[in-house]
Amino acid sequence: MKYLLHHLEQCCGNALIVVVNIHILSKTDRQTGDCVCPYCNDKKVLPGYNSVQAKNPDLIKSEWCKLQNGILRIDPDQIMDTDNRKVWWKCKECGSNYLLSVKQRLLKEKRGHNACTFCNGRRIKSVHFL
Repeated sequence: MKYLLHHLEQCCGNALIVVVNIHILSKTDRQTGDCVCPYCNDKKVLPGYNSVQAKNPDLIKSEWCKLQNGILRIDPDQIMDTDNRKVWWKCKECGSNYLLSVKQRLLKEKRGHNACTFCNGRRIKSVHFL
């Protein structure tokens, strides 16, 4: 089998060197605009390009719990918007902290729903009134 070193310049500004198997992928198999860059295809996170911090700066600034997520060692510039790990968010309306994955949080925002589990009544309140 023959291998070829292929140098790529992609839209994310990174220069990649990819080892391409000549028998599997040739220039005729590639489409125009086809991108094999893992950063452009959202396969790997590139801080400042496809991270949650880069794509949703207003949401991170207003609702990201730095202290709780810092304890979990989760940095918004090191995870993608498709991450399923649960992270801490702070509700703008009631001020409560709640756990929800980044993917679910962005889906709730896209649908126009309130993501807070306390505001939605899915959490047991500390005081009950009869």
